[in-house]
Amino acid sequence: MNIPEFPTSTPTPTLSAGERAARLTLPASGPVSVLIDTDTNNEVDDQFALTFALLSQRLTVDALYATQYTHPEGPTTEEGLELSYREIHTILDKLQLDRNPPVLRGNTRTVTADPGQSSPAVSDLISRVCNAAD
Repeated sequence: MNIPEFPTSTPTPTLSAGERAARLTLPASGPVSVLIDTDTNNEVDDQFALTFALLSQRLTVDALYATQYTHPEGPTTEEGLELSYREIHTILDKLQLDRNPPVLRGNTRTVTADPGQSSPAVSDLISRVCNAAD
């Protein structure tokens, strides 16, 4: 998997309060594009939020990223990721939408356990950011 490198010498742009507010203001009409990163099988709130977003006239879900989770007596992070990935597909199958967004697996381990890891979801997000218009 080839991940583009972010330039380290480029300073982070500084935005004024007005510029930040303008970028966070929703458009008056039309759908808002979103990417959803979710541990869908972990707790029931994610299934509801995902269904709401997918059926919303105000949102366009461009991609879904399955996220890992774990519990002391539950699945490993790798198993939690796979359970979330499958749950997203279960929801999409039940909704029978005209077009499903891509569903990509995220990292199998926590960032603290392996900060340098990559995944299809990470690569997709980096690609979208690098190719986004200002």
